[in-house]
Amino acid sequence: MLHRAGEGMYVVAVRWFGYTCFKSMNVVRRRLLELFVVVAVCLGSVSVAWGLDPGKRVTQYTLTVWQAKDGLPQETITAVAQGLDGALWIGAPSGLFRFDGSRFRRFQFPQGSSPGDHYVTGLLARPDGDLWLTTRDGLFRVRRGIFTRWGREAGLPGEGAMGVVARDDGTLALATDQGIAYFDPVTGEVQPGTGAGIGAASALAVARGQSGRIWGGTMRGLLQLKTVSERVPAVDEYVGDEIVNAVLDDSHGRLWIGTSRRLVVVQDGRRRKPQELRLLEGLWIRSLLEDRDGNVWIGTRGNGAYRFYGGRLERLSTAEGLPDDLVRQIFEDRDGSLWFVTAGGLARLRDGAVTSWTVREGLPVPFVWSVYEDPRSRLWVGTSGGGVVRLEDGSPERPPFSDPGLSGVEIRSFLTDRRGELWIGTSGNGLARVRGGAVHWRRFSGSGQRNVVYCLLEDRSGRLWVGTGDGLALLDERGRATWYRCEAGQHTVVRSLSEDSRGRIWVGTTAGLAWIRRGKLAAVPGTRALAKARIHCIRQGENGVVWLATDAGLGRLEDGRLDLIGSEQGLPNEMLYWILTDEEGYFWVSSDLGILRIGRQAIEEVLAGKRSRLEALVIGRSDGMPSTECNSGHPAGARRRDGSFCFATTNGVACVDPRRLRALERPPPVSIEEVVIDGRAAAPLETAGVPTFEVPSGTRRVQVGFGAISLEAADKLSFRYRLYGYDADWIDAGRTREAHFTGLPPGKLRFAVIARHGTGRWSDPPALVMLDVRPAFHQTPLFFVLVLGVLGLTGLAIFRVRTAQLRVRERRLRSLVTRRTAELEEANAELERLATADPLTGLANRRRLDEVLDAEWRRAIRIRQPLCLLMVDIDHFKAFNDRYGHVEGDGCLRKVAQILAGFARRPGDLVARYGGEEFAILLPGVGNDGAAEIAESVRRGTAALGIVHEASSIATVVTVSVGWASVTPAEGTDPKELIAAADDALYEAKNRRNAVSGRRWPPSDDGTPRATGGASPDDS
Repeated sequence: MLHRAGEGMYVVAVRWFGYTCFKSMNVVRRRLLELFVVVAVCLGSVSVAWGLDPGKRVTQYTLTVWQAKDGLPQETITAVAQGLDGALWIGAPSGLFRFDGSRFRRFQFPQGSSPGDHYVTGLLARPDGDLWLTTRDGLFRVRRGIFTRWGREAGLPGEGAMGVVARDDGTLALATDQGIAYFDPVTGEVQPGTGAGIGAASALAVARGQSGRIWGGTMRGLLQLKTVSERVPAVDEYVGDEIVNAVLDDSHGRLWIGTSRRLVVVQDGRRRKPQELRLLEGLWIRSLLEDRDGNVWIGTRGNGAYRFYGGRLERLSTAEGLPDDLVRQIFEDRDGSLWFVTAGGLARLRDGAVTSWTVREGLPVPFVWSVYEDPRSRLWVGTSGGGVVRLEDGSPERPPFSDPGLSGVEIRSFLTDRRGELWIGTSGNGLARVRGGAVHWRRFSGSGQRNVVYCLLEDRSGRLWVGTGDGLALLDERGRATWYRCEAGQHTVVRSLSEDSRGRIWVGTTAGLAWIRRGKLAAVPGTRALAKARIHCIRQGENGVVWLATDAGLGRLEDGRLDLIGSEQGLPNEMLYWILTDEEGYFWVSSDLGILRIGRQAIEEVLAGKRSRLEALVIGRSDGMPSTECNSGHPAGARRRDGSFCFATTNGVACVDPRRLRALERPPPVSIEEVVIDGRAAAPLETAGVPTFEVPSGTRRVQVGFGAISLEAADKLSFRYRLYGYDADWIDAGRTREAHFTGLPPGKLRFAVIARHGTGRWSDPPALVMLDVRPAFHQTPLFFVLVLGVLGLTGLAIFRVRTAQLRVRERRLRSLVTRRTAELEEANAELERLATADPLTGLANRRRLDEVLDAEWRRAIRIRQPLCLLMVDIDHFKAFNDRYGHVEGDGCLRKVAQILAGFARRPGDLVARYGGEEFAILLPGVGNDGAAEIAESVRRGTAALGIVHEASSIATVVTVSVGWASVTPAEGTDPKELIAAADDALYEAKNRRNAVSGRRWPPSDDGTPRATGGASPDDS
């Protein structure tokens, strides 16, 4: 609705929920409520304002960019400001927008306003909640959603204004094409500003300095406006008649002047030329800002932005992630984040929860394997090809020792022994010990795998254990090694080591969890589920509980019982590398998805069935991580004495500050933005208290829109809502910001919504609205009385008519039942077929295999004939999927299934998909010789398909490993014995890949099945 309020002045009422309730209040109540809202918003938004730590480099801050692809309505923006509620106001050539951290919303200008009115050139948010806008054609105030405009009739120049700042007396200073002008919001009058410098030249910028000084940048130099009781110095000699785009009067008494040709610094009335700023000579300076930490930020036209602090100049440009190198404005919000207004979008720079060290900060290479803090609190970094790096006082540097053997290899592990000597494990060059500044090597003779040192452990007796690519070595004082491996000839890769309170050495391998028994590595009882998993970290917990980071999820082992926590329990990622703990009961786990913070109590509750899913906080790129993919050195993470957690990633070192995470997890202010009834926005009723909306009878759909303001952690926002009287409990909405309802019962229903960041506390109190659902006529008491009367009068007639109809229907139903019974039998037969078939390959599924195996087992017992089972597994199928994609992977499975189906030639034979890339072939009546021959035919037939597999380490085509077992079952035996024997044979075949291995029956003299297998390429 448009109101004319005087010559050239317009007042526009804008629908903005939360302000429409004011219209029925008297002036006193309205002012008191305004004051209450201001105080409440200020208190609700109190947070730890961290700012930007000057001790960090610019590249260590977290940079986030919004462009058109991210929802920014226009990439060319001109100004930003922060409102009282914490939301960001954005000005652009196409209008005004509001950003709550997740969504951009356009605010409509008055109808009939000129295109120049839509071109926002400056923004000013006042503590009273008013928002002031300068445009190319006028000046606007937005108060409680109502736009008020002043134009030429108020004395504004015809070309509008280019910026606005507030003065101490409540008036505004505007940059206009006639210089700096003063505007009085009370009277609406405009007066020219007076001061020193140039005359009435077109002003491009206006700035407020120390002690309320007003500075203007014009097309012909610098202008300083007079203040009360202040002598105005001459300023012409500072920049002459150059174009001045930006002015900064900082807290150190320095005047910074940005012109079209240079940056001028004035102190004590004299120009200074700091040598550190010589790189800015000749650049067009567009914006200047001093942040709360004393950093001076300089925005340029075409060269990005710069930070000046402590005599050091650092650049932030498109090379570091800015969307464009033209920086029009730099703005600091209440949380200490910086916003860069560029010609290519909006960028935010904040001191995130993660501080990173990458190549940009001095690391020689990006890939980091291990991170280790020694007893002297020095952080050691093991790289891939870049040697050893030490982070001393936050700066990467080379250690005081050097050796050619530490270059060009992977640094996989670190250890400081009780003598204070540093041990370094490398991949391919053995074990290094640093003593007295010199490096001494211990290389292992024999297999090259032994010179890959994955992990190190010094036990309580001072003995050194070395985990290598070919087993576990115990070094004595002379450096002689005693080796521990699995059964003879079996390749053993040791990835992690740990010692428990009883002095037992726990060994994590690429084939499960082990410890030492009778001079060999034996699987820990109860850990069969980890037989094919890599154990990257073993963490000894309380009360004998052992926690494991594996590529199959998070493991918990207690008293021989293993529980695996994975995606089914809500874990975001199952590829885990390292586990750290804190005093608050959290696990900090590195993974392929980022760093996960998981509550230990929450894990216990999930395992005990007290909660359905696990809630984990994912720390990723939005928090400042250089890469979300972590790595698996030993150690791959370290908890520092300052409380931070550092982890190795594929792009440097990431250190998490838990204090910043706690600040980010404060409950956000949540609000209800709109109520839409059958597609039309509704207005609240004239009621006190909670806003109430009337829902007419017959309404089909009610939609409630809600939101929360979160500029720093919008990606971690989640919502819950509940409609009391309709919902039995809170509904988890995730990141969805709307609730939809249909078929609402009559009555007053209270809608509540809450929000939180990550796994933090839910906001309290919730945001509320009332839905007054009006009853339809058929829901009123009168309707029920009328219905009963009609039913009484017509009951007899209905009874007689109904009786006749029922007789006719009875005859029809009999015919229908007969027909439907036949159809149901056909449908059941089809369902039975679908329930026992694999939808991808068309083969029988696991259920069908179990049924047939059980029947054939009993049959074989009766007729005393052998029963053979082949287990077939596609080699390196995960690598095939990663290289060619899941579509090609599905095609590969179907082709292999077709080959295998050809081996079911007799009526009793069955080929089934056992699971994933694993198949099973059941062959009744086939003995040992026949089984071995068929297994070899399967292996050759699959290779003959010629399916290209460039990611395979053993062949250029897709191959399979086959394990078989044949047995003549006897009474009292179980068909699971045949499956276990075939599975063990497959496990042996997979150790070689593209191989066949079998279990011959009857068993050998010692009672175990005899293993047999053919030669094949070795998968090392």
